[in-house]
Amino acid sequence: MVQAGLFYLRVCYKRTLKLSVLLAGLSGVLTAQELTVYVGTYTNGASKGIYTFRLDSSSGKTTVPGLVVESSNPSFLVVHPNGKFLYAANENQSGMVSAFEAGAKLTLLNSVSSHGDGPCHVAIDRTGKWLFAANYNSGSVAVFPLGSDGRLGEASAVVQHSGSSVNRPRQDGPHAHEVVVSSDNRFVMVPDLGADQVVVYPGAKPGMLVPASVVFRKPPALRVRWTTSL
Repeated sequence: MVQAGLFYLRVCYKRTLKLSVLLAGLSGVLTAQELTVYVGTYTNGASKGIYTFRLDSSSGKTTVPGLVVESSNPSFLVVHPNGKFLYAANENQSGMVSAFEAGAKLTLLNSVSSHGDGPCHVAIDRTGKWLFAANYNSGSVAVFPLGSDGRLGEASAVVQHSGSSVNRPRQDGPHAHEVVVSSDNRFVMVPDLGADQVVVYPGAKPGMLVPASVVFRKPPALRVRWTTSL
């Protein structure tokens, strides 16, 4: 069984390669110093999907990464709280979210539409019953029920963000960038890069995305005064 992820890292290299790295221990298989590392990649080059290698946490030594399952652009990964399942955001134009049974190998359980373009982030609520996906290119957010067998249900709610901001090349429209579930499971927060806003949703209604009374937390505008001296 895969234990809860120890930490999660996104790496950008020369603006062309993005990796998402998920570390998890395999109880009963690896020693206390050994960790299994899952690596999500973009597959528009040599990569073919999700890779894995072992990390010795005491020495920092690693084994050679190997492909564990083929998947299209699995750019972001998250492990279920029970450690049995892993989920990937398939960051394509017709976005998908995929569920895998986790262990020595990854076995695809099913994939469903992310209801948006370019899903870049997925997160699971504290109960382990709901998964959220942020679609970066289209600026929408969706929530999916998780079955006891780890499979994804069809989206129970989809919300389309709107708005833009000052940097037109990057902020010509909404770009939902991440989903953050509060530690008490009461709120779901979605930073939107395109609109310069954080949208706050209450988590009191499972499977729904209903905006809170104060929906947008917009950062204050910067005021710059130029001075010259002779």
